[in-house]
Amino acid sequence: MKRILSFIFLLSVVQVYGQENLNLGEKAPGINITEWIANVPENKDLDNKFKVLEFWTTWCGPCLGAVPHMNELVKEFGDEILFLSITNESSEKVNRTLKRMEFLSTVVTDQTSYTQQEYGDGKSEYTVLPMTVLIDDKNIIKWIGQPQMLDRDILESLLDGSIEERNAFKNSVEEEYDDVLAFAKKVKRLKDSGMNYYLELKKVENSMNNITMNSSSLYINSNASIKSLFSELLGTYPRFIEVPEEYETQQFEIIYKNKYPSIDFETHFLIDATNRLNLKWEKEEIITEGYQLSIKDKSKLEKTLDDAGNGRSDIFNASINKVTGVNYSSYSLKELTIDLSKTTRYLISYESNDIDKYDFTIETGSIADIKKSLEYYGITIELGDVKSVKNIFTKL
Repeated sequence: MKRILSFIFLLSVVQVYGQENLNLGEKAPGINITEWIANVPENKDLDNKFKVLEFWTTWCGPCLGAVPHMNELVKEFGDEILFLSITNESSEKVNRTLKRMEFLSTVVTDQTSYTQQEYGDGKSEYTVLPMTVLIDDKNIIKWIGQPQMLDRDILESLLDGSIEERNAFKNSVEEEYDDVLAFAKKVKRLKDSGMNYYLELKKVENSMNNITMNSSSLYINSNASIKSLFSELLGTYPRFIEVPEEYETQQFEIIYKNKYPSIDFETHFLIDATNRLNLKWEKEEIITEGYQLSIKDKSKLEKTLDDAGNGRSDIFNASINKVTGVNYSSYSLKELTIDLSKTTRYLISYESNDIDKYDFTIETGSIADIKKSLEYYGITIELGDVKSVKNIFTKL
């Protein structure tokens, strides 16, 4: 299964583990808590306690995917170990997530980002997400890894003092992400350079992992099809994109940098890509079967609290090795329907000029799961005829 990794995630891996700011067998950095949000213990003193410190955010899908596994460990070891789930977000944003997903751990925030910095590279607020650090009752770092790597044997050995000091996450990253770390470094050099324009469409073999990033002047995808690229740039559904047969399954390494587009970034990118591939673009109006989205109770929609731009993250549950949903931050309803259609293969349409941005957590296991998730936000979908446009790209 191909896993989609954010560019920021991989660069943080490079940065954090290049700096080695956390040292096994040494005193743990301080933990600063600006607000205790959920499952607050009577005694808030962190000294002389075994601690599982888990770094997470509301927008991190893998973090949310690990919650059921961590809850099981809390049930078994919560009386002897303090489980701290720490973010740097506002309590308002965190509580939105807690309404949709139960955490049994103690949920806290450090809005100064001091803790994230101390447990990251020592310089910035970024840490690898999700990341779990085990600290013994003498405040010594004993284990670093991802939450899905943590099991009852490791926690029992933490309690009895026999734990093997190990940076499990670093070893996993070196083994699993070696194929893409070099690409991440290459893109970082381009991102930081003074070059104003760059376009690369390089054929590659399909791989397990790929890096994605999309900003106002830089787009990267280490492993994508032309159809999925055009779907993203046009803001439409993949089934409404027709490309030459040679591009149906071929994957590409795509890098596009344009600091000064003469029109909007996406349109300029689309024109440049079609010219590079020597393609002609035509449109055809069609009617097809799909789900029409409508708002039944707008008061239930949650306007975004994120000013940093939109983002999405798959909720990957490592225990069952499956993506169970998607977490959306700062998405319009139109953007939501397009991404859900691409992610789930169910055609979902929304015809409106509503440009407001919202946050969503959507379970995607079945159409029933999608409907139930949308109903939480006052939204319904009904099967029927949907008007759309097919975008046809042919060789010149």
